[in-house]
Amino acid sequence: MGGYGSINYERLVLRHKNLHVGVRLGAGTYRLRDFETHINPDITVPFAVNAYYGKTHHIELGVGQTFTSIVKASPVDFKVMRDNSFSSNINIGYRYQKHSKGMMFRMNYNPIMSTNSVFKHWYGVSIGYAF
Repeated sequence: MGGYGSINYERLVLRHKNLHVGVRLGAGTYRLRDFETHINPDITVPFAVNAYYGKTHHIELGVGQTFTSIVKASPVDFKVMRDNSFSSNINIGYRYQKHSKGMMFRMNYNPIMSTNSVFKHWYGVSIGYAF
């Protein structure tokens, strides 16, 4: 998942009647400043495969991985360090999108399993444009 805000690009790789499958890549952030108030953003890079079914109103299911690079204090000397990790997520939700060009809207539940086996509940809202 892309944090509290992200920009994503999704490309359809399969279209069969009312079933669509796409791959999505994005970039996002949590915080822009570190604990020393320097500009040093936390970075998220989500990648996912989504399938959605329907004509205009779709049910959406997907799986993905997110690379995160979070700024935190070193436990040894309390200096700025980055903690890089991957987390897995699933996507269950609703998508409004016409088959032609135009606006699209998504609302999703996105549970996340991080590398240290921590389970987090996330929710997402997306607004975009299909071209």
